[in-house]
Amino acid sequence: MQDEEQLLREILARPNDDGPRLNYAIHLLDMNSQEVRARGEFIKIQVELEAPDLNVPIWAKLLDTERQLYHRYHNEWERPLRDRMKAAIHEPGRWLRNKLFGVGGIWTFRKGFVEGVQAPAEKFLIEDLHLFGKTPLRRVVLTHSSILIRDLFQLNQ
Repeated sequence: MQDEEQLLREILARPNDDGPRLNYAIHLLDMNSQEVRARGEFIKIQVELEAPDLNVPIWAKLLDTERQLYHRYHNEWERPLRDRMKAAIHEPGRWLRNKLFGVGGIWTFRKGFVEGVQAPAEKFLIEDLHLFGKTPLRRVVLTHSSILIRDLFQLNQ
């Protein structure tokens, strides 16, 4: 059996291919942890939900299960990525906003993996290589980018 890192590398190398995602899901379903098995089920369900020939009763049941799993576990599944985006204590304004409103941006799942993020530009640009190495990220919306844009503009003067 392949190890988890190898399975993840296959997903990152072939993000449009459902095969590596389903292999990863099967791997997770064989684990002892309820949360880990739930992630495997979530991946399988999200892949199935994108099937073009899915009939309505099955679609509705899968969608309900997907929503239950997402609401119960998404914070844990996002945490390794979100934690990379936390504001440092020496950034009191951002740190306080993170404490009040959550940390690390807004994350969206597709086929069981985070594929979209809305995050502060400066922090994302520091952590981008790590994030791209952990999830098949496809959509990025950068916020709070005006300072960076101003700095770039000044460099070209």
